[in-house]
Amino acid sequence: MQFIANGPEIPNVLLQAHEEGRVVFFCGAGISYPAGLPDFKGLVEQIYRRIGTVFTERERYAFDREQYDATLNLLEPRLPGDGRLAMRCELAKVLETGLGHKDAYDTHAALLHLACNPEDTLRLVTTNFDRMFHAAAKHTKQKFHAYTAPMLPIPKNSRWNGLVYLHGRLPEEPDDTALNRLVVTSGDFGLAYLTERWAARFVSELFRNYVVCFVGYSINDPVLRYMMDALAADRMLGEVTPQAWALGDCEPGQEHRKTIEWEAKGVTPILYEVPAGSHDHSALYQTLHAWADTYCDDIQGKERIVDNYALKNPSDSTPQNNFVGRMLWALSDKSGLPAKRFADFNPAPSLDWLLEAFSDEHFQHSDLARWLRRYLNDPRLIIWIAQREGPLPSQWVLKTREALHEFASLERDGKTAVLDEIRSRSPKAIPGPLMRTLWRLLLSGRVKSSGRDSDPNSDLCSNLKRWKEDLKQEGVTATLRWELREMLAPQVVLKKPLFRDNEAENIDEPTQISQLMDWELALTTDHLHLALHEIADEHWISALPLLLEDFQQLLRDALDLLRELGEADDRKDQSYIALPAINSDQQDPEPSGWVSLIKLLCDAWLAVFDVDSARATQIAQSWFELPYP
Repeated sequence: MQFIANGPEIPNVLLQAHEEGRVVFFCGAGISYPAGLPDFKGLVEQIYRRIGTVFTERERYAFDREQYDATLNLLEPRLPGDGRLAMRCELAKVLETGLGHKDAYDTHAALLHLACNPEDTLRLVTTNFDRMFHAAAKHTKQKFHAYTAPMLPIPKNSRWNGLVYLHGRLPEEPDDTALNRLVVTSGDFGLAYLTERWAARFVSELFRNYVVCFVGYSINDPVLRYMMDALAADRMLGEVTPQAWALGDCEPGQEHRKTIEWEAKGVTPILYEVPAGSHDHSALYQTLHAWADTYCDDIQGKERIVDNYALKNPSDSTPQNNFVGRMLWALSDKSGLPAKRFADFNPAPSLDWLLEAFSDEHFQHSDLARWLRRYLNDPRLIIWIAQREGPLPSQWVLKTREALHEFASLERDGKTAVLDEIRSRSPKAIPGPLMRTLWRLLLSGRVKSSGRDSDPNSDLCSNLKRWKEDLKQEGVTATLRWELREMLAPQVVLKKPLFRDNEAENIDEPTQISQLMDWELALTTDHLHLALHEIADEHWISALPLLLEDFQQLLRDALDLLRELGEADDRKDQSYIALPAINSDQQDPEPSGWVSLIKLLCDAWLAVFDVDSARATQIAQSWFELPYP
C-alpha cells in the first residue's frame, strides 16, 4: 500500500498487523528533523560547539567511525567539575529548540494516532529525549501516560497504555537526576543493555510480543545497533521473535545495497527515496500523515480511496504512484463496506480493474461479485472467469443467477424504463442472447478452464488406470459408468480472440459467438486417445458393449453443446469436417477431442455386433431417429 505518490510501499502484512493492534512504532531522532532537531551526529557536534571544545585525537577517531556514544563517553571525564552533568545540560539546551517551529509536531501527532490500537490503547516507544510528543499531544488535545527509563512497563502486560521513553526524557523543569538518567554515552548503553540489562529486557520482551516498526533511524544508528545486538543474543538462546520492519531512506539506485544492509541487522526495510545529497525525508513524513489520517477515519478513509480511484484506469498506475495498491488495500477491509462502495459506484468502475489488478482473492468478495454483475454483457469477463482455476465462488454463482433471472423477468414484463435505467448506469450489465447462452453454460459447469495444463501425463492417465483396476475387480457398475462419463464429459473452451475484425467490434447485437470470442469443443480431459491406449486390454474390450449407451449419451451431449453454440442442428454438424470417415484407413486412426466419442461409440457398437448382430442392427436403426448426422 503506497499512501502517497513516490512514497514507500507499506507491506500488506504490516498493515494487517497494525489494524489488529499488534504493531509498536519505535521512534528515533529522524522524526524530529522537521522541528530542526539534530540526529545523533549533529547532537554531538552541537554539544562540542556549546561547550567550546574540540575533539581530542581519540574522540575524533570514535566520531569518524560514527561511534557517537563513545565520543561523548570520552568527552565527559575531561570536562571541569561534574563533566557528566555539564555535558547533559548542554544536550538539553540543544534539544529545547524547535518547539515553536511550524509543522514541528505533525509527524509526532500522526504517530500518536497510529500507535493507538482499536481499543484506543497507546503503545509507542521512542529513544529520543526531546518532549516533542508532549508538545504534539498538547496541540491536538490528546492525553497519554509517559513511562520514563528506567521505570518501564512490561511490554506483554495489557495494562501498558502509554509512551515509553526508553532512554530517558528531558525534564520539563531543571532536574539533575533526570538528566543523569539519560542513556547517551557508551557507558550508559553498557549499563542499560549489558550490565543492568533493563533496556535489553524491555526490548526483548517487546519483540517477543509485538511486531516492531522502526521509524526515524539511520542504518548505522548506534541506538539501533545496541537494540539489535540484544535481540541477536536472544535469538542465539533460541528465542523466536516476530519480524521487525524499518522505514529507511535510500538514494536512487541503492535499493539493493540498502536492503542487504538492513537485513544484515535482522530488520526488513521499507525504503523511501531521498534525492542524492539531500536530507529531504518528506516521503516518510507525508506517508505517516496520510496513513494516520486514513487510520483515524477508519472505514471512511478507505471509502475515500475508492471514491478517488474507482473511475481511473488501473493501467495508469505506476511504481511512483501506485494507486492500484491503495485500492486493493481499501477493498480488503473485512467489513466489506469499501468493496460495497466500489460495487455500487456510478458509473460502474471499468472491468479493467478485474483484468489487470484484481486477484482471485478479491474476485471472491461477495460485494465485488455485485460489481461484476454490471458486466454480464462483456465477453472479457466470461473469458477471464473461464481461464481461472478451481470452482466458481458460490456467492458469485448465486448473484449471477439472480441477475440473469432479474433481467429476464424485466424483459418479459415489458419494463423497458427500468432496463433503460440499468443501462444508463451500467451499459454492459444486461447480456444479449449469445452472452446469456454462454453464462448458462458456465454456471452449469459446461465451460472448461483454458488455463489448465494439458499435459498428456496428467491425472487422466492415472484416473483411468485406477478406473481400469476397479473394472477388473468389479466389472461394469453404475458407479464406474458415472465416473467414466465425468472424465469424458464434453465442455466448451472459451478464449480471448487472437484477431478481431474491426467491423465485428462495432456490431450492436452479434449473431454468432465467434463474433464475441474464440471457442472450441473439448472433453473434460485432454489426450483421451493416449490414455485409452494405456487401458486397452481384454477387460476394456469386454466392457464396451455395456458402455455403449454411455458413449452414445456423451456424443449426444457434445452435439447438443454445438447446437447451443449455433454450430449444429438436426441436419448438420461438424463431424464430417472433424472425422470425414470412420474407416481408419482413410484418416488418423486416433482422433482427438470430442471426435474421440465417435470412435468410442463405433468401437462399442462393433463389440455389440460381434456378440448380438440383431441388437446392433436395432441400435444403428435407432440412430436415424435422432438429430445430427
